[in-house]
Formats: sequence, structure tokens, C-alpha cells
Amino acid sequence: MLRIRPVMMICLLLILFSIRSDAQEIDSSLLSLLQNELVKPGDAVPIPFISYEDIEDYDGENLINLNTILAYLKDRPNIRVQLANYMDCRGDEAYNLKLSQLQAAWLAKWFVKNGVVEKQITPMGYGETKPIINCDCADCTEEQHFTNRRLEVILISSAP
Repeated sequence: MLRIRPVMMICLLLILFSIRSDAQEIDSSLLSLLQNELVKPGDAVPIPFISYEDIEDYDGENLINLNTILAYLKDRPNIRVQLANYMDCRGDEAYNLKLSQLQAAWLAKWFVKNGVVEKQITPMGYGETKPIINCDCADCTEEQHFTNRRLEVILISSAP
């Protein structure tokens, strides 16, 4: 029979509590930027690389960014955005394109599952096209690869 020591139980509860509190937290500066309509149609809000393995595996900052955009979209059903997902240059180009499309579609489903109207979201995967940093793949640093793996939330329209 598995026994859990009191200290381990407290650690597990703290981890569960921190995951739950992250899910509620939003980035007030990002929300302010969006609410004050400083983002215009065609503008992109970049979010650093996201792990698509499982929503609970997201680190705090990325989950906060997603929850901020989620809150913004839920409050404004007339807003339409594109979820533009990009990969770095490592791996097969065709594979990276397909993977970025699948990840964008997965993330769109996450938004819809969490209350955003489906017509507000257009998922697009661009693979390794449109890198922020152009470098010969073999010579790219890990930081450059990280910068090129990203999600951009692009405002399509805000008309009713």
C-alpha cells in the first residue's frame, strides 16, 4: 500500500494550489494594452514558445498570457483573432508546418473549451516560415531557436 507522508501531502497540495491559482491569474499590463485598444487590426501580440503537451504543463507566465487573452476575448465576442503558430528551423520543414498547424488548432480548441466563441478564433500554422531571427539553422543559438518558436495572437477585426 502506498503511504504519503504529511510533508509530501503538503507539497502536493501546494503544487495543486499554485496550478489552480495560475489558471485564474492574468497579466494586467497585457490586458490594459488590449482594453485600451492600443492593438489595432493586423497587430500581433507575441507569446513565447508554449508546450502543447498538456495545459497543466504550461509554465506560469505562458498560462497567465493565455488566460489574459482568454478573458479579453470572452468579454468581447465581436473581436476576431488569428492564432499564428511558428516553429524553429530544426527538424523537417514539412513536419514543422504540420506540427504548427496541429498546435494552433489544439490551442483554438482550448480557447473554445474555455468559453471563447469559435468564430472568434482562426488557427494558422506557419511552420518555420517567418522567423523573427534569420540565422543559419546550424549556427542558431538556443535563444534564437526559442525566439522563433512562438504563438502570435493577431487581431483580425474588432467590428461588431
